[in-house]
Amino acid sequence: MLYRLFELMLSVRESPSSSLRKAPISLQFYFTSQGTSAYPAREDYANRPSGRFHGEVSRFRRCRPFREDCTKESYLMSVSTTLKRAALGAAMVLGLSTMGCSRDHIEAINLANEGDRAVKVNPTGAIQKYEQAITLDPTNHLMVWKLAKAYEKQEDWDKMASTLSKAVALAPEFANYWEKRGLALTKQAESDNPDAWEEAKEPLKKCIEADPNRAWCYQLLGEADWWTDDIEGALKNFSAAIEHDPRVPYFYVTLAELYQVLRLYDEAGKVLEQGTENIARTEDNRDHLYNLYLLQFNVAQFADDKPRMLSSVKQAFE
Repeated sequence: MLYRLFELMLSVRESPSSSLRKAPISLQFYFTSQGTSAYPAREDYANRPSGRFHGEVSRFRRCRPFREDCTKESYLMSVSTTLKRAALGAAMVLGLSTMGCSRDHIEAINLANEGDRAVKVNPTGAIQKYEQAITLDPTNHLMVWKLAKAYEKQEDWDKMASTLSKAVALAPEFANYWEKRGLALTKQAESDNPDAWEEAKEPLKKCIEADPNRAWCYQLLGEADWWTDDIEGALKNFSAAIEHDPRVPYFYVTLAELYQVLRLYDEAGKVLEQGTENIARTEDNRDHLYNLYLLQFNVAQFADDKPRMLSSVKQAFE
């Protein structure tokens, strides 16, 4: 409707007589039967009564179409003025509603920023700020993500998982949302909820669909496969995790462990050798390297390789 009003305004300005004929029948009937206010025609200004009172009366004279004292141009001018006023009123209404939404959005951002400043030292307070922000701007998936991260800091896996279910519904193209939801579900599974292993598979598969290069999605999916007795899937996904990020020592540990459980010691030895070559000796990697060398000791023990057993123990404690 607003677009039509602007269209009529432009048509009146460009071609007054033709635009009136093109107007809807309802508008033609209204303007030709009801009359409308208009300014006096140009030639009437010279003969207006003097004085402020008379000038105002003259300015708002009633002008009906096709009267002798009212030209067609002045009548069409009144039509244009009416349409402009209607369009302006509609624009003001739309503007006010938009301003309300904008205020909520700005206030939500301010609350989220307060949560960001508080989350490291006061996660509970940050959670309150994020929840208030989401109430004002419920479709902002970034604020939902921040709330989920705050729950992760508190290790509240149930609330983290439910919050991320909202995030993936708002922005399914974000692979990290799917990854963290899968992580939260695996944490639930580890906390005496084994059914969550199966539930974790779907978001982790969605993560890989959204970003095939996210190594941790393969790793977590492999763990869910292992716990649900899908050994083939676990081997495949553990191997894919190493392929996509060979710098993570934990990936080698889980794959080597699974090979040893399956008594595939040669395959386990190859994975462990690859891991000890690729992983740098840093403080962050120390515990993982310890596990790698202990697993390597187990493989050497099965092969009755005493020199390799001794070497593995030495390296584990370096």
